Amino acid sequence: MFALAEIQNEQAIRSVEVLYTSLSIGILNLEGSFDPDKILIGGGISKRPDLISELQKQFKALGVAKHTEGLDTRIMLCKYLAESNMIGIVYHFELEK
Repeated sequence: MFALAEIQNEQAIRSVEVLYTSLSIGILNLEGSFDPDKILIGGGISKRPDLISELQKQFKALGVAKHTEGLDTRIMLCKYLAESNMIGIVYHFELEK
């Protein structure tokens, strides 16, 4: 999808925009519910070099639209990026032993 968006495929561009908007809405909901200091993004999408900047841009615009611009949760990448989910699974498995 991202590769198609980069070559200006209109449907892919819209899909990427919907993805970033949807993630931003989810982050805003998490922020409003739990007031975390930061939200970490991992998994395959974390390999995108523009992920955080795009999420922050969408998140800020959404916050202004929803009058929540005073909230200050940081959006960051997980240390282990795409491997973060596997590390979490192994950790959970070890706890269950």
